[in-house]
Amino acid sequence: MYDKKPRHKFKELRLAKGKTQREVAIDIGVTETTIRYLENGYVNPSVELLFKLASYFETTVYDLWPDLAGEYCIV
Repeated sequence: MYDKKPRHKFKELRLAKGKTQREVAIDIGVTETTIRYLENGYVNPSVELLFKLASYFETTVYDLWPDLAGEYCIV
């Protein structure tokens, strides 16, 4: 089971890319506050933002938000 919260994954990927919150915000077209709130767990991303972040970090939506696979996966 994945034990990191999505906010930890966002921050981990951002730091690995060597970007500040401000740089990520500018690159994907949101405010720095939005990125800060995501990383601190104050808000959840919209579906559109989640896909932008996945593309930006060159990963999958499920990698960014692993709980989605468990909650919404139809078997």
